[in-house]
Amino acid sequence: MAPKEPGTASVFFEVENDGHGNDELLSATSPAAREIVIRRGKWRGYDFFNTKTDGVRIKAGERTSFHPGAYEVTLKEFTSPVGVGAVLPVTLMFKDAGPVQVEARVANQLLGNRIRK
Repeated sequence: MAPKEPGTASVFFEVENDGHGNDELLSATSPAAREIVIRRGKWRGYDFFNTKTDGVRIKAGERTSFHPGAYEVTLKEFTSPVGVGAVLPVTLMFKDAGPVQVEARVANQLLGNRIRK
């Protein structure tokens, strides 16, 4: 977790769909953040852009990776101070599978950004 935007954290993970049908990650929530956005990263020439997406298709029998330069779940507007080592509860909401609770550990900070304590 550590995008180049101060006061935010990105959650990276893999989703494995072992079901027989496709599913879709629709949203995420966390008591640690007032806003959570699902984004997709894209390169345009030498510039990198993150754009909000309304959902991420999770194909049946496959893994979908949320990692830098691809998809990410970005937490914004923290409800209390967050630092490296903190564990943030996040609930991922899938269209068919429903809510899945995960824990995201703040691992590092990039490009001099600080998550203030």
